[in-house]
Amino acid sequence: MLMNPADLRNAPHTLLDLLDATAARVFRTDLSQPGFAIADLGADLTPIQFRSMHIGFAAALDHAYDRRFSRRLLLRSMGRFDQKVSAEAHLDGAPDESILMLGYEPSEITSRLFLIDYTRCAFDRGLQPREFLDRFNPTFGEGRSLLDAYATELTPFDRRHYRIVMINNSCTPVDRAERGMLGVLHKSIVVDPKSTQTRFVNTMMLSPADVAADDVVGTEDVRAYLNAGAFKAA
Repeated sequence: MLMNPADLRNAPHTLLDLLDATAARVFRTDLSQPGFAIADLGADLTPIQFRSMHIGFAAALDHAYDRRFSRRLLLRSMGRFDQKVSAEAHLDGAPDESILMLGYEPSEITSRLFLIDYTRCAFDRGLQPREFLDRFNPTFGEGRSLLDAYATELTPFDRRHYRIVMINNSCTPVDRAERGMLGVLHKSIVVDPKSTQTRFVNTMMLSPADVAADDVVGTEDVRAYLNAGAFKAA
């Protein structure tokens, strides 16, 4: 979906409405939904403004998840990295129920992003997601071959724009689908890495937690991320 950042800043409630309407794509309770969504925010932002919107997206997802499942979705890690290498299909390290938010800044470096429905692949073979990953390595050999038919490339993926990709990063059994955490893998290809150019990716990891938990990211850490892109893991 293409969003106008100026409209969102002038009327923040519209972000809640927009993400609430698309939350079913990410918090999927059945395999008919993709398990991911992308928001293209155009080119008219600064990195700090973009990080502010990234934080706003996290808050909106928390609101949407709480509304649907009566559980809070809180920050476990955040940071900003200059990433110029490809990555094979994987889950980012996190609790088994988790949502990954990748925030891409404009770059001269062209990259491609694929989402891979390994949960459906496992289900089609009578396996649970964790069992599938334990049996098949998704990065090579038979595991990689099995997953090829379950891969979706995000297009358009305009390197000149700020983009936020929301990914269900979970590894939960299909018989727990009512929690909305049926996950997908992600894979990135850096087409033409340029050592003198940057490719900044902002990352946030969220998972269900109680607001009083001691393993969630605090207010000061969020402020440090906003102002400087600082990394923090709870």
